[in-house]
Amino acid sequence: MRINFRGQLVDEPEIRAGFIGCGSHSSRNIYPALQFAPVKLIATCDLSIEKARAFAVKYGAERAYSDYQEMLRDEELDAVFIVTGYDASGKPLYPDLAVKGTLEQAWQVTRVFETFAKGPYQVIGL
Repeated sequence: MRINFRGQLVDEPEIRAGFIGCGSHSSRNIYPALQFAPVKLIATCDLSIEKARAFAVKYGAERAYSDYQEMLRDEELDAVFIVTGYDASGKPLYPDLAVKGTLEQAWQVTRVFETFAKGPYQVIGL
């Protein structure tokens, strides 16, 4: 049971999620919003294991990692949130995304992104 974004007590299936990125943006804006979604945070991951552990404790994740490949290998996840920062020159870092599903579904995600993407952002949602 959890409280949804309308303040109602609901019993619904939860998405088992991992989260890559333990920076200031994700701390202020993304992690806190997970409490209103049907998401069970399984693992956090950051290049700094100390930050990943701190975020795991603060936001209720079961485990913390400093290697995303290890997290993906070890955990049974339905989704992965990727919220990364910028490189040393100020350019946004873009993740390599693997789309689970058919080739046609992968092309659908690509077409949606190309249609709606404005600026240097990637958003892949549920």
